[in-house]
Amino acid sequence: DSPRDIYDNNLSYVDRSFQRFVTWLRKKGIYEKTVILFTSDHGEQFWEHGASLHGHTLYEEEIRIPLILLAHGMRARIDDVPVIAADMAPTFAELAGYSVKPPYDDAHMGISLVPLLKGRERNRYLHRDIVGRASFKRRYFVYRNWEWKLIYFAELDLLQLFNTVEDPGETRNLLQERPGLAGELERELLRYLVRIEGKNYRPLLSSSLEDNNRNEN
Repeated sequence: DSPRDIYDNNLSYVDRSFQRFVTWLRKKGIYEKTVILFTSDHGEQFWEHGASLHGHTLYEEEIRIPLILLAHGMRARIDDVPVIAADMAPTFAELAGYSVKPPYDDAHMGISLVPLLKGRERNRYLHRDIVGRASFKRRYFVYRNWEWKLIYFAELDLLQLFNTVEDPGETRNLLQERPGLAGELERELLRYLVRIEGKNYRPLLSSSLEDNNRNEN
């Protein structure tokens, strides 16, 4: 079997295991009282961008993961608004009846998804900026919102800019076409990193962006 076939078989096994779990909840009579979250910590790459498995890049196949949340009393809905794993803690806190306030309700550090689950305040999530990194060993960073995504490979001094709405497979790097936008996103990324890692954080230096800005001028 190919690696993708093996991966698909594992997914089928997870599906069956999850079904058994839900059946057990029903038999115990606690299904209606249980909040269920189904997600993952990462995706897998099968050479879509020159690598396999995970932890190597910040392309969608590695970082875009399923998130299914079942909370009884809420209507079923599907939404494509980007969220992050850190949103889960404030979400569960609010579902449990606790008041969620800053710093535990922060756009970068995690915000409750309960309003979104109830079909409210969608714009708050739609216009939210999300920052991430590949790993602590690799200096790869990503800054994204609903439409645009900037990937910065610091070790390679390489920037890539994608429109994930028009190009979900991230096949067209728009850095040369939109250097101004790339620079704006890179500055926002730097502000976030300085905020998280301290004022002495080494600035991002992207010669590829500087070259494009010079060409644009």
